[in-house]
Amino acid sequence: MSFFNKTRLVLACASLISISVTAGPTLSEEDMNMFSDNNAMMQKTRDLDAPSWMRQYDPTAPVEKTDKGVRRWIPAAQKIGNDTSDFIQKTIGNAYGVEDKSQIKTIDMRVRKGSPIRPDEELYYFVSFSQPESEIKEILQAASEVDARVILRGMRPGDKMVNHTAAAMYALGKEIRPLPKVAIDSRLYKVFDIQEAPAMVYRRGKQIVKVKGVATAKWFLSKSREGIDSKNLGSVSGTYEVVERDVIEELQARAAQIDWDKKRKAAVKRYVNKLPDYKIPTATKDAIYQIDPRVKFTKDSHAKDGSLLAAKGQVVNPLEFFPGQEMTLFFFDPLSEKQVALVKEQRKSSRGQLQYLMSRIDKEKGFQFISDMSKEFKQQVYLMQSRMIERFQIRHLPAQVYLGNGKIVVKEYGIASQEDALHAEREAEFLSLQETGRKITTQPGSVALLETTSTSN
Repeated sequence: MSFFNKTRLVLACASLISISVTAGPTLSEEDMNMFSDNNAMMQKTRDLDAPSWMRQYDPTAPVEKTDKGVRRWIPAAQKIGNDTSDFIQKTIGNAYGVEDKSQIKTIDMRVRKGSPIRPDEELYYFVSFSQPESEIKEILQAASEVDARVILRGMRPGDKMVNHTAAAMYALGKEIRPLPKVAIDSRLYKVFDIQEAPAMVYRRGKQIVKVKGVATAKWFLSKSREGIDSKNLGSVSGTYEVVERDVIEELQARAAQIDWDKKRKAAVKRYVNKLPDYKIPTATKDAIYQIDPRVKFTKDSHAKDGSLLAAKGQVVNPLEFFPGQEMTLFFFDPLSEKQVALVKEQRKSSRGQLQYLMSRIDKEKGFQFISDMSKEFKQQVYLMQSRMIERFQIRHLPAQVYLGNGKIVVKEYGIASQEDALHAEREAEFLSLQETGRKITTQPGSVALLETTSTSN
């Protein structure tokens, strides 16, 4: 049978379930990949389990002032954009050992129309919360007037999240219009060697001018444009120690303290513990019954081209559209040695495409149990779904569901059949051990347990 035909049969089986009940398909491709995609799930849970100080940092969130207050704020968590000069990228790359320039993102330095700062110029104010609040407010006002950037090195001492620092900075500049553009970028402190705050930096190409303290933007721009490649204008006002820790070092230090493997395991354990256990009784005797595969359409069904597939009220047997195509589903409890042995025995005579569906898993082993079972059956094994149990009227386990020739046939295997299968499996294992002539040898001082050889008897 071609892959295309097998896929069509799976879809037909899915239609049996989805049309006859209100829920969606249960044997879809998505369902079949339910557990094979668990690695992506675990990575996602790792992200979700990140501490709050990392999760709540949203550098892309814009200012949004509403009647209920400020919901989001950008200045101190400004997104570091792509637009920057080669000079800054190269300098940051050298400082941090980054060879790929495309990996370096810096603050957007485009200025608004009417700003005294020319398109090829940059003006920065470096500040720290060690300064008096009144002084920081004055700098925010000055930066707003000329559309300069205000830079912090990191989070305010005592703050556990970047958003706390952002809120504190917003409180100082919330009345200023246009709202000043503030960012946390410790790299610029390193690039321009800023040790004290406040400080101002002018850059145009390779020309860099620095001053300790704060001067008027007009005076500083005028002095900076005098043409000397790089110069230090000294001090023009008092300065303070920069008390914020380098934000990159801060985040790296905090992340290093997190036991990511422990969090991943805990997240997986929580997920596994929520998986259902279908407590379906064990069959006491063999039984066989058929299920009517026909479905009744509650409304007209059309193909993509608009043609009518089935009219409202029409009764259809989807399996009749796939003559000669077959599928066998095994429903069983994987924690029952007898049921596992029974399924292994019956699959030898099963017809069509095979699928194995478990009623539960060993939750102590979690995903490893699913992996082990899949290896044992040499194909992916899945967990049952309630829709499938209802649709195929699974009353006892283990059960075999056959779909083909327009029929759905369910066969249950009782205790006697299960015990016979387990006995046959153990006998086969014993005979295999004899045939291979496996030898268990002993070392001096050890105890000989068993030595077997092939015999002619």
